Amino acid sequence: MKSLYLTLLFLAVMPLVYAVEEDRIIKGRVTDGSAALPGAEVQVENSDRLAVTDEQGYYQIRAAVGDILTFSYTGFETRRIYVEDVTRIVNVDLLVEYKELGGITITGSQRKKSKNTKDDYYYDKEMLWTAFGYKDQRAFSGNVRFLYDDQMTSAALCVLDILRNQFPGVSIRGNCSSGGSVQIRGGSSISNDTPAIFDVDGQVFTDTPVWINPNNIKRIAVLNNLNMTIPYGAAGNGGVIVINTNVSGVTPGMLERPDPMRFNRQLYDEEQVLTQDALLNNAPEYLKALYQSNSFDEARSTLEAYREVYKSYPYFYLDAMDYFLSNWKNKQFATDLMAENSGIFDGNPVLLKAAAYLYEKHGLSAEANVLYKKIYSLRTRYPQSYLDLAHSYHSTGETARAASLLLRLGSLSHQGLIRTDTVEFNQFYERELLAFYEVNDKISLGPGLKKRLREENESYLGAKRIVLEWNDSEAEFEVQFVNPNKQVYEWVHSATADRDLILNEQLYGWSSKDFFLDDTLNGNWLINVRYLGNRAGTQSYLKATFYNDYGLPSQSQREYVLTLRVKGAGQQLAQFGN
Repeated sequence: MKSLYLTLLFLAVMPLVYAVEEDRIIKGRVTDGSAALPGAEVQVENSDRLAVTDEQGYYQIRAAVGDILTFSYTGFETRRIYVEDVTRIVNVDLLVEYKELGGITITGSQRKKSKNTKDDYYYDKEMLWTAFGYKDQRAFSGNVRFLYDDQMTSAALCVLDILRNQFPGVSIRGNCSSGGSVQIRGGSSISNDTPAIFDVDGQVFTDTPVWINPNNIKRIAVLNNLNMTIPYGAAGNGGVIVINTNVSGVTPGMLERPDPMRFNRQLYDEEQVLTQDALLNNAPEYLKALYQSNSFDEARSTLEAYREVYKSYPYFYLDAMDYFLSNWKNKQFATDLMAENSGIFDGNPVLLKAAAYLYEKHGLSAEANVLYKKIYSLRTRYPQSYLDLAHSYHSTGETARAASLLLRLGSLSHQGLIRTDTVEFNQFYERELLAFYEVNDKISLGPGLKKRLREENESYLGAKRIVLEWNDSEAEFEVQFVNPNKQVYEWVHSATADRDLILNEQLYGWSSKDFFLDDTLNGNWLINVRYLGNRAGTQSYLKATFYNDYGLPSQSQREYVLTLRVKGAGQQLAQFGN
């Protein structure tokens, strides 16, 4: 059978019809995290539409899907918010702007003080000196790949020789005598052929700095994630190679730093995670009442008693559906309840995805598939819609359809008909291809692509892979990985931790992140989540897919779904062992 990837290329030239969106009123409140900011300016970027917050910090402004709203206030950092198809309420917390004056850092209370950053740089191998100051790679949302002086070949004549064959997915063109370039994820049908730029001791070069003496290079880092490279503008679209040399003050006595997920000194505090009873105490009154029911008939009567008050509140029906499936295993009643109130959900992909997650939580793959089809029709420009529907088809046994959709996504991305963050997206997408391929004989990738996928992901094969997905692009949360030694690694999905992270995800229709865990540690792993809220002040939903033996024929997977309702509360997502 010919490769589906090739036979479906013709689909890439099909025009995508974008609906013309009308303006809508966006409302919300601007604060500093606690108090209102009266007089803050809210503007539609590149337009004359401007609103000013009142004494309580409230505003309203007219905007259209695809617009970007800017929120500004003297002494605070400006925030940029993307208007999506579901955007109606946008509450924004602005952070205090910080500036360095004569070596003294003025900063907001939530910012990490930078006075020790340069000192840290001298002994911490994961610190970088860039054109935008000293950066800790652990603050990035993506993985930074490092190469240190003791790992470099002594026969290297220039940086091209050092980089050659050292980083998977990084290809080298040219040589040290005539010059050359570096492509990240280059040379394939799913590629980004824009050459990388170089940041050498804080100076940016578009040409490869073959003039650097390899003996002076102390560390090299590959930045291949949009959230890392966006400060460099369009020049950084192909990725950034950061080079720190002896000249930059790196001393030979740098301390070794182990893998943070395995050796982090921060230890797990069980009190940070609420019990189910504590979570229920913070739930809406209708949900507390349902859990106090002693029979199905009593629960149904309780639902009817609260329905008049909450009949227009979509999360009432989501919570009720989850409750009746969890506690009474009554599929018919739960699905009928959702069908009777489908008008509240139709047209809103965030709510539809929440319902699809809950259906999947209870093994109702066919019901979830119907909803994923609706989301796909509403968000044909979102890569996430293709992945979600492909996974749903796989769950319903329609493997060929899943493969077709997944490969069509690659074609559309390659042709530029769907805008993607090519560097971050390509890697995740290829890992998804590999996961599908190894367990489905109906996917034909072609020998070249198949070989490259396995070679470039060789270090991941057989590992534990975790894919996180969330229904609302504006959901903010912290994920805590606790290893068997009770040591903690945290990943934060918030605008505070990464100012442009959520904006970029919305621009590119993306709401996924994957992780690989250390298989050498025996015992139980815990994964906890702390909800930080969203801009509408509603609850959000997080789905996690756990892969054992990733990328091998023995690969297996299991899904978990978590309702994020209580802001600031930690709750356990999953627990599993070797």
